[in-house]
Amino acid sequence: MSRLANSPTTRKRRKSRLRPGPWLWVAVVLNTILGVWLSPITAAWKVRVIGASPLQERRLKEAVAQSRAIPALRFDPNPMLSIVRQDPAIESATWNQNVFGRAILRLKLRTPVAVVNEQARLVLGDTGELYVAPAVPVGLPVLSPPIDATKPSFVLAGNWSGRIIAQLANNLRKQIPDRDFRIVQDSSNKVSLTSAPDTAQVVLGSTDKMDEKVITLRKALEQQPNLLSQVKVLNISAPSNPVIIPIGR
Repeated sequence: MSRLANSPTTRKRRKSRLRPGPWLWVAVVLNTILGVWLSPITAAWKVRVIGASPLQERRLKEAVAQSRAIPALRFDPNPMLSIVRQDPAIESATWNQNVFGRAILRLKLRTPVAVVNEQARLVLGDTGELYVAPAVPVGLPVLSPPIDATKPSFVLAGNWSGRIIAQLANNLRKQIPDRDFRIVQDSSNKVSLTSAPDTAQVVLGSTDKMDEKVITLRKALEQQPNLLSQVKVLNISAPSNPVIIPIGR
């Protein structure tokens, strides 16, 4: 009888208890994620714009206004960034946003290296593009590009070497900072310089060896600071063999 009483078939089965603790934590986490996903509280109610001029900031406020109505995790910034990048003065734009209602729109502006024909804000950028800048630094070289240089078809066809001219403008400011040069380029890509009040024309010729030509000009002016007021033409299209045409010839 004692064996039958202790046999497995006569033992009472223990009831297993359901532990709600882990499931409650899962529910809390899912509810939190869903709340963050849907809650308008996480929308960017405060946007900081870095790198923009005051004029650009006013326009950009309209572009980023849509972010204030969409929760952070559901907001796609790419359409807004496409609108921001339509400004030709903006080289790049990035958007960073957190779930605490804050966002940063960071801009990188193009650097103007020459102003076009003394026009108010039409400039040549450091990578060779012509664009309207929000502000123009003082002391930039003046550029007289080919008439068709502002036409997209002219640029896309490779008929204008804007990047090389931008490098030339930068180089002139660094190598000969005490001169205000005007860069003149014709439709055949031949380049020359003038420097008021001097009347001499500095012929650079084709756009090759520009760095070497600027160095040759700098050395000539170091040796004869008044050279450009004493000659009619200084031709350094062949930098190793410069040619001077005197006044009166």
